[in-house]
Amino acid sequence: MSDDGAPSEDRSSGTGQRVEMLPIFPLPSVVLFPFVRVPLFIFEPRYRQMIKIAIERDGVIGMVTVVPDEIEMMAGDPGVFPIGCVGRIESSEQRPDGTYDLVLEGVSRFRIESEGERPIEQPFRTADVVLLKEPDIDLTPAPNNDPAVRAIEEYRAQVHAQYTTLLEREAPEFLERFRSGQLDAIPNSVYVNSIAVALDISTLEKQSLLDCPSTLARFERLLAVLDFKLAEPRLHAIANPTSLQ
Repeated sequence: MSDDGAPSEDRSSGTGQRVEMLPIFPLPSVVLFPFVRVPLFIFEPRYRQMIKIAIERDGVIGMVTVVPDEIEMMAGDPGVFPIGCVGRIESSEQRPDGTYDLVLEGVSRFRIESEGERPIEQPFRTADVVLLKEPDIDLTPAPNNDPAVRAIEEYRAQVHAQYTTLLEREAPEFLERFRSGQLDAIPNSVYVNSIAVALDISTLEKQSLLDCPSTLARFERLLAVLDFKLAEPRLHAIANPTSLQ
């Protein structure tokens, strides 16, 4: 953590750092990942107040995903998954009506320990959380024959091939950029998290990727998700043979 209380940019391994009273923003369909940026539109009054206070303080909030069975409780305090992601407000613009356009960058995963009672004048939730810094294979010196390094390289190559196939089928307009090599130099953690965000999969599947404790585990899980995604048309045809007629 930096001196002002905001999570630092350090990606080194380590767990257990506690942050108290982190403002949390529950959403049903957005899963934030470390090192990835997402745009947000803030319109609900209590979250507009939360963003205003966050900007005045350290510029960070905690993004958490609402449990599907609790989505109907969005007007109150719906249940959320315990693993979320600290987001730093990279840019913000307040509109004349008081709403905000934000760009939020993921900083670090966290696990909610508890939610305390809040003052009546504070309409948004806060939680005491533990930061979950995952080992970053990109920044940790390791010999070339390290099994984790080899596994990451193999998974990344497989994910690249599978995602290319998926884009050819579902979004060919993005193929040129993906094949151009622009993504080749980015760290493994950024690469796997970026694809997790971009992939058209359910919120539950994205949450399962965020839950993974390391870049290696996330690559492994992402490959399984891509394998299933590519097999969906064939599985649908088997389950609905009349659709082939």
